[in-house]
Amino acid sequence: MPVSCKAFPIQAPRVRSITKVAIITIFFFILFFLGAQLTYIVDTFDALLLSHFLQTRLDTRKAPFIDKKLFLSTGGTLDRYVRHYGQGQTVFEKGDESADVYFILSGEAAVYIEEGILLATIAENKFFGEMNHVLSKGRSATIKAHSDLRVLLIPPELFREASKHSNSADKRVIANLSERLHDADKKLTS
Repeated sequence: MPVSCKAFPIQAPRVRSITKVAIITIFFFILFFLGAQLTYIVDTFDALLLSHFLQTRLDTRKAPFIDKKLFLSTGGTLDRYVRHYGQGQTVFEKGDESADVYFILSGEAAVYIEEGILLATIAENKFFGEMNHVLSKGRSATIKAHSDLRVLLIPPELFREASKHSNSADKRVIANLSERLHDADKKLTS
């Protein structure tokens, strides 16, 4: 026997209200998801930019226009991390506890193991200060500007976060350390 519509009336307003609740729930879920993504991007924006910077190995002569504006121009996004040192000015002293990592944008840095004893110079597009970042044993040398020096001072948290987004920073640090070890070994054996 067929069921009569009068016996089981359809409650259209209730169905509409359930649909409205579902739509509102989905809307707020999407809004929450997008908000969480935006928060993540805002919190890691500098790390993402630094990661891109290190991946592209910016050369001021070959850098695309957008990279020059983002990284190299005065007022650029990473400008707050740029530091300038005049020739002979000390960047940090042997024994300092700071774990900041430095990346040379222009100029050269001089590495002194003792006062007046020059161990090496570090050229443009190289890191320094990374040993204390990795080992946490204090600075092993004094660094001074060998010429006018412009560096990117990278706080340890930012460097760690950038390393999560790209392994190019880690690879460059390992390459720098290996190169320095090789150079020191050559000096000792000659």
